[in-house]
Amino acid sequence: MSVSLTLQPIIFILTILLDEVEKYHQVVQAIDIHDQLTNSGNSQSSISDREQVISAL
Repeated sequence: MSVSLTLQPIIFILTILLDEVEKYHQVVQAIDIHDQLTNSGNSQSSISDREQVISAL
């Protein structure tokens, strides 16, 4: 079964959006892991402008 020509642009856009959501999710996970490391006493872990990173999301 082939995708109709009218659906191809929609599928393309949805693919891009899902990729962006995945990138966002990875950044959120990285911040969470950083926070867990900081809370466990790991003094070598740092995000220089944590608040700026979060507001950029």
